[in-house]
Amino acid sequence: MDLQDLHHRWEQSEQLRSLAQQSVQRWDRRVVCPRTVDEGQVGGHRVYAAAERFLSTADENHDALLSLLEHHGATPTAPWNLLRPSFESAFYALWLLNPEDSVERRRRAIRVEWLDDEQAQKYQAVALGNREVLAKIGVQPETVRLPEVHENMATYKSEADATGLRYDTRQHRRHVTYRPHQLNVEALLGDLLPNDPLSTLVLQTTWKTLSGIQHAQGNALLRVSDHSSVGHYPGGQRLLLTMNDGAFYLACLATTMLRGLGWSRYGACHRAIRSNEPVDLAAMRDLLIRFRSGAGG
Repeated sequence: MDLQDLHHRWEQSEQLRSLAQQSVQRWDRRVVCPRTVDEGQVGGHRVYAAAERFLSTADENHDALLSLLEHHGATPTAPWNLLRPSFESAFYALWLLNPEDSVERRRRAIRVEWLDDEQAQKYQAVALGNREVLAKIGVQPETVRLPEVHENMATYKSEADATGLRYDTRQHRRHVTYRPHQLNVEALLGDLLPNDPLSTLVLQTTWKTLSGIQHAQGNALLRVSDHSSVGHYPGGQRLLLTMNDGAFYLACLATTMLRGLGWSRYGACHRAIRSNEPVDLAAMRDLLIRFRSGAGG
């Protein structure tokens, strides 16, 4: 298959990752930079834990894609299904770190982690909810603690209130629960590059295609494949599919762009804020107050 200049693009992305990692190694907590500002305030610890998880996930799937292409080849579906988690994870890292405002970065991190916690509770409810089945497989129900519903809700709500993050309030009889708003990747992609409609279109269509293939949707696979008929059956025909080089190149380009931008922004969050860059004055004021309090103690 024709990868055009993808190897060069991938090398550029690796260089950005290397530069970002160097910035982290040189990071001095005494110097005012976005991470120093964030981690001194409510929810700040969540920003970089989540960003690092997303970036490492994007890289791992990218490395697996390169290995697949080298040792197994460009089969009709498997490469796309490695591109999708790389694209999604890189996007979340960039979306999380992109705001210049510390408060907004922390709001997004709280929202992401709150949504993640809800999924963990849903899993535990399924895995541990049927006590009879647990007993049949030798797990004594009394030894397994079934988590309380929304047991971490108070923590997330407190952090949301402190940062002004909006959330849903639901009441059932006397019981009140609080839920974070869901994330819509397609809509968020539309806000990522507001002054670049062409790149936005590429990102949104790539996302829809990768998501469709991940869920085995025929329409998504057909629009990125070359195909020829190898037989017919009542109501349809059997097709031989091969990957379309141009479609794969465009999807890789979009994914690589997100990975590169994500790593670049991650590195920038560990470098000192220069005098000609936007400054979060409220965050710096809080940082100064804490510094003076510590010095006085």
